Amino acid sequence: MSDPGTAATVDQIAAAAGCAKGLVHYHFKTKDALLGEVATRLWANRARVWREALSGREAGEALDTAWKLLREESSDGSLAASASLGLSRSIVAGRSVRDGRAGLVRALTDGLVQLFEQMNRSAAVPPSEVAALLAALIDGLGLQLASGEPAEQLEPAWAAFWAAVLSLTRPG
Repeated sequence: MSDPGTAATVDQIAAAAGCAKGLVHYHFKTKDALLGEVATRLWANRARVWREALSGREAGEALDTAWKLLREESSDGSLAASASLGLSRSIVAGRSVRDGRAGLVRALTDGLVQLFEQMNRSAAVPPSEVAALLAALIDGLGLQLASGEPAEQLEPAWAAFWAAVLSLTRPG
C-alpha cells in the first residue's frame, strides 16, 4: 500500500495545475514542502468555515449549518484530503496537520463559546475539551459519510452529541 501523502508525483501535480514541473519546484523546493503548504491551507480553511458555521447564528440554525458543512466536507474531498495528509509520511505535512488540527479546535472553541453565549448558557466543562471532542466527531462522522454511509443513519449521532453538549452547560 502506498503512502497517501506521496501517491501523487510532482509531474502529476504540475499537469493538474497546468504549469511546468520546474515552476512547482521553484515555488516548493521539495514535495514535502508542497504537502506542508497544502495541509496548512486546507486546515486553515476548515477552521475558518467551522468557526463561521457555529458563530453569529441562532442555535438551531448553527447546528443545521454545521451538519450541512459536515456533509459538504465529506462529499467535496476536503475531509478525505485532510485525513490523507495526516496519514502521510511527510514530516512537514504531519506537522502542518497537527498545527491545523489545533487551529480547528481553537476555532471550534470560539464557535462554541459564541453559541453558548447566544443560548445564554455557560459550559460546565472547558469549551476547549468539548471542541476537541467535536473535532473528533466531525472527522469520524465525516469519514463515514465519505465512505457512503447514508446521512440519515448518522444524523441521530450528530443530534445525540449536541444533546450531550447541552447537558454539559448551565444557565448563563
